[in-house]
Amino acid sequence: MPRPPSRLRRPTRLDRFTRSQVFQAAGTRHGANVTTYVLERPGAVLRGRVVHDERPDALLYLGGNAEHVTRWGDRFREHVPHRATYLVAYRGYGASTGEPSERAIVADALAVYDDLCTRHDKVAVLGRSLGSGVAVQVAAARDVDRLVLVTPFDSLVAVIRSLLPLPLPGVVRDRLPVQWLLAEHFDSVRHADRVTAPTLVLRSGRDDLVLPARTDRLIARLPATTEVVDFAEDDHVSLADHDAYWQAISRFLL
Repeated sequence: MPRPPSRLRRPTRLDRFTRSQVFQAAGTRHGANVTTYVLERPGAVLRGRVVHDERPDALLYLGGNAEHVTRWGDRFREHVPHRATYLVAYRGYGASTGEPSERAIVADALAVYDDLCTRHDKVAVLGRSLGSGVAVQVAAARDVDRLVLVTPFDSLVAVIRSLLPLPLPGVVRDRLPVQWLLAEHFDSVRHADRVTAPTLVLRSGRDDLVLPARTDRLIARLPATTEVVDFAEDDHVSLADHDAYWQAISRFLL
């Protein structure tokens, strides 16, 4: 059973500041004229793009931070023609309204997933980078058809901690109190043991944002049958430039 949510607390000034640093939404904003999907939510209206909406099976795409998700529509149209793909912007991103937070974004993703289940026979979920932290929570709470994770991490706290310079000699990196400074943890490892869907992980060998150890720790907690495809010469972004990337996704989602 899913763990009950922690008690809600009033956001502090520090919470608001750290959220403004975590959620890089400003560069993704655009008008609603390019969107073809709308879902009203408490405190927000979610909007996105749909390709191949007539297909019986669907894919929900949860994008990375600072990502203009609707721009991926043509790539999914070409490479995943056998599924309807829903590219829905997080609240506060793209043409969606509202203010982003981890709790709200995960709740929105669950609501979109539930809505797609009323429209399609089977629904898979693909989460990229920050979206992997949302996708794991969706797959832990719902019986998703298939789960694809692109450059995923164990937790946002661990990612940030691994990138910080050590302030003093002898300081142990794992003891840096990052968790007390972040309102958003995206702790995928905490949820991974409840994922039962067939899972595909696509990772980069030269990822300087999500370091290999961060992905390794998550994979160790995912189902033993998890398939892993390595792009040894690519960084956090460039792996999506290869036909092999799209072929792996297309094949897995058949």
